[in-house]
Amino acid sequence: MPGIGVGISPIFRSGGSFSPSSVPDLVAWYRADQGITLVGGRVQSWEDRSATGDTVEALIPSARPNFVASVPSLNGRPALEFVSTGAADPLNMALVSHGTLLTNSHTTTFVVCQLSSDVGMSAPVLTSDSTSPTPRVRCLFDAGLPGLRYEIATGPSLPDGPVDLDPHLVVGELGATGIIRIDGIETANGPLFALQYDGMTVGAGPPAGLPTDPPTYSWNGYISEICIYNRGLDLTSETAPLEAHFMAKYGI
Repeated sequence: MPGIGVGISPIFRSGGSFSPSSVPDLVAWYRADQGITLVGGRVQSWEDRSATGDTVEALIPSARPNFVASVPSLNGRPALEFVSTGAADPLNMALVSHGTLLTNSHTTTFVVCQLSSDVGMSAPVLTSDSTSPTPRVRCLFDAGLPGLRYEIATGPSLPDGPVDLDPHLVVGELGATGIIRIDGIETANGPLFALQYDGMTVGAGPPAGLPTDPPTYSWNGYISEICIYNRGLDLTSETAPLEAHFMAKYGI
């Protein structure tokens, strides 16, 4: 059932006149209202709407995410629902590609997401590189803090505060200096390694070994949209307008 975006209400198509493609160097753009291919009611692939065209796919049938046509907490918009059973399990859900995505080691990632539960979760990943070492945007369990906290990492990691179960816009700028922004507010910054993406995993970390191995550390909740830029963005003219666009679109 390709092209699930056809037939979805026009309100899901625009999100206003501003678009992620208005900002140069967009190299990955996945949005749940377009480019979804379903098999047996679950997501087999998710098209990249940027010029890169790096479609991510479920390499294991049991790892296909669910498609939810309307999530009330995300302004009634569609989302992919990922379900995790632990660190590494064949039932963990993920979408993976191994194409060349980025040529720059400084990147900026926007993710609209909502965690469903932190029970049993140790390091659920929103998006990452598909091979090791892996630039990634994730949560991490910290025994010294309650629950999970948002984190970006490229070797060293940069943590934010504890994560709740509300919808959020998570922005991670990964480079020699990393920055985390949650819902339009900078919450952390610090040194990271600068690493390139050479593929994409959505909703999990990379497979443990072979590409057909089960995904690791899957997300447990919704992902509605992901945008990745091949550089650090200007806060005033680029990051802030993008944040306003996503937050208005999803009611965050």
